[in-house]
Formats: sequence, structure tokens, C-alpha cells
Amino acid sequence: MRLLTLSLAALLLPVLLSSPVLASDAAETSTTRAGEILEEADLSLQLARRGEYGSIKRRDLRELEAAHATMHRLLEGHDAPEDLENEDRIELFNAQHKITAIVGSDDKNRKICKRVAVTGSRVAAVECLTVAERESRARAASRMAGEAQRGFCIPGEASACSRQ
Repeated sequence: MRLLTLSLAALLLPVLLSSPVLASDAAETSTTRAGEILEEADLSLQLARRGEYGSIKRRDLRELEAAHATMHRLLEGHDAPEDLENEDRIELFNAQHKITAIVGSDDKNRKICKRVAVTGSRVAAVECLTVAERESRARAASRMAGEAQRGFCIPGEASACSRQ
């Protein structure tokens, strides 16, 4: 639901704001909105591929991947969805809606149980988590991995740290 809400707000905000002053303020705060939307779409696709949303049919997974590719194609080179032409905004919204419908993010309380390997044991355990809990765990793991990578950065002329 967060993906749909964030996306819908991103697409409709300029339409709802008729004042040029308010529209310019909204544009200033949305410089990374396209990146945030794509990160959410990337995360949804990764979780779907890993089965975190439950069983997804192959046909639906192909549609999910096509919608994901459409979003990347449309937002490539743009800072915000507001930069797109109206037809492209509609296509972006439809792609986001398709992703949301396939992964069933409206049902964040749906429990999914999976067998997981337990370190030090031959017996697998059953782990039951809601979709929201699985998404939260994936975001936290991604954030911690990113922080760890930035933490190991050694500043210098030839390193990526000096360009930040």
C-alpha cells in the first residue's frame, strides 16, 4: 500500500497544486522522489522473486518484471514523476498499480510461513511473518549493508569516498 500511496501522491501532486508557489515548493522537495519510487519497485521485485510475498505464478512474475522495466524506462534521467509528460505519468501509474496488484501489498497483514535453515541444526524451523514484517526486514538488511559498505570506505584521491 505504501508503494501505491507514495506513487499516487507523486503523480497527482502537481495536478492538485494549482498555485505556482506551492508547485515550486513541491518540486524542490521531490528531487529524489523518482529514486525512492524505483527503490520501492526494486525491493518489491526482489521480494517477489525470493517468494517473500508467497507463491506468485510465472505469468504474474513476468508481468511484474515488465512493469518494473517500464517504471525504470520512464523515470530514467528524471528526478521526479512530475517531470514526465502526462501520457508517461499515466503509464507509470499503471505500471505501479500492476506491481501493487501482483504482490498484493494491500494485504500487509497476510502471514506467509517458510522453512528456514537454523545455524547449528539439521532441522529446519518454520518462520511465519507478515508481508509487512518481511518488507521491513528486507529494508533493514539493505540499509545495514549500505551503511557497512560506506563504513569501510577509505578516503583518498582514487577512492569513491573522495567523490561524495
